[in-house]
Amino acid sequence: MNDTWQTAMKQFTEFVRHYPWLGYVLEVGLLLLAAWGFRRLIIGYLGRWAKRTSTSFDDQLVKILSSALRPLLVLAVAAITVNSLPIPPHILALCNRVLTLAIIGLALFYAYRVLYVGVAAWLE
Repeated sequence: MNDTWQTAMKQFTEFVRHYPWLGYVLEVGLLLLAAWGFRRLIIGYLGRWAKRTSTSFDDQLVKILSSALRPLLVLAVAAITVNSLPIPPHILALCNRVLTLAIIGLALFYAYRVLYVGVAAWLE
């Protein structure tokens, strides 16, 4: 069984090496599948849990988490796309820095939203 698995993986690796676009499609597909699973399982569970509580604070946190998923997914697909293209290394480094700055900006934006909701709940 182990030899069969290794042989299949070698054949698959060779196949992807001959068709590089297939690796890109698989990466994006797996990323979309993981995002869908995260939304259905984790955010769905947290949403059901938040509805059982009496405060609206946790409902708002789940809403913020859910709204952060799409922009993160767009940035992840952009990162996969940029890193799979045959572009010069100095341009690739610049693109990766821009994507890193975008992720940091997005993280700061959502941290601000969480802090705003937390302060508003505390003031109530």
